[in-house]
Amino acid sequence: MWLDGALRMEGRAEKIGALLGVPPGRTVRILMPLGVPVEPGVQRDRQPFEQRAYFNRWGADAD
Repeated sequence: MWLDGALRMEGRAEKIGALLGVPPGRTVRILMPLGVPVEPGVQRDRQPFEQRAYFNRWGADAD
Protein backbone atom coordinates (compact mmCIF):
# COMPACT_ATOMS: atom_id res chain seq x y z
CA MET A 1 0.00 0.00 0.00
CA TRP A 2 1.33 3.38 -1.00
CA LEU A 3 0.31 6.22 1.35
CA ASP A 4 0.50 9.78 0.12
CA GLY A 5 -2.73 11.80 0.42
CA ALA A 6 -3.01 11.27 4.17
CA LEU A 7 0.42 12.86 4.63
CA ARG A 8 -0.85 16.21 3.37
CA MET A 9 -3.31 16.65 6.24
CA GLU A 10 -2.71 18.02 9.72
CA GLY A 11 1.05 18.45 9.21
CA ARG A 12 1.60 14.69 9.11
CA ALA A 13 4.44 14.84 6.56
CA GLU A 14 6.34 17.30 8.74
CA LYS A 15 5.76 15.25 11.90
CA ILE A 16 6.92 12.04 10.21
CA GLY A 17 9.90 13.84 8.70
CA ALA A 18 10.94 15.08 12.15
CA LEU A 19 10.53 11.60 13.61
CA LEU A 20 12.69 10.09 10.85
CA GLY A 21 15.33 12.83 10.93
CA VAL A 22 14.61 14.13 7.43
CA PRO A 23 16.85 17.19 6.83
CA PRO A 24 15.37 20.69 6.48
CA GLY A 25 14.30 21.48 2.94
CA ARG A 26 13.25 17.87 2.29
CA THR A 27 9.65 16.64 2.46
CA VAL A 28 8.20 13.19 3.07
CA ARG A 29 6.01 12.49 0.03
CA ILE A 30 5.02 8.85 0.45
CA LEU A 31 5.13 6.04 2.97
CA MET A 32 5.27 2.42 1.96
CA PRO A 33 4.58 0.22 4.97
CA LEU A 34 6.50 -3.04 4.93
CA GLY A 35 6.16 -6.00 7.21
CA VAL A 36 3.55 -8.37 8.54
CA PRO A 37 0.39 -6.96 10.15
CA VAL A 38 -0.41 -7.87 13.73
CA GLU A 39 -3.97 -8.66 12.69
CA PRO A 40 -5.20 -9.59 9.22
CA GLY A 41 -6.86 -6.77 7.34
CA VAL A 42 -9.72 -6.76 4.90
CA GLN A 43 -8.77 -6.18 1.26
CA ARG A 44 -11.23 -3.84 -0.38
CA ASP A 45 -12.37 -4.34 -3.94
CA ARG A 46 -10.51 -2.28 -6.51
CA GLN A 47 -11.35 -1.07 -9.94
CA PRO A 48 -9.50 -2.80 -12.77
CA PHE A 49 -6.06 -1.30 -13.45
CA GLU A 50 -7.21 0.13 -16.78
CA GLN A 51 -9.85 2.19 -14.98
CA ARG A 52 -7.55 3.65 -12.33
CA ALA A 53 -4.25 4.28 -14.11
CA TYR A 54 -3.51 6.65 -16.98
CA PHE A 55 -0.39 7.19 -19.04
CA ASN A 56 1.01 10.53 -20.23
CA ARG A 57 -2.22 12.42 -19.49
CA TRP A 58 -5.46 12.10 -17.52
CA GLY A 59 -7.92 9.79 -19.24
CA ALA A 60 -5.40 8.32 -21.72
CA ASP A 61 -5.65 4.59 -22.39
CA ALA A 62 -3.20 2.35 -20.55
CA ASP A 63 -2.56 0.31 -23.70
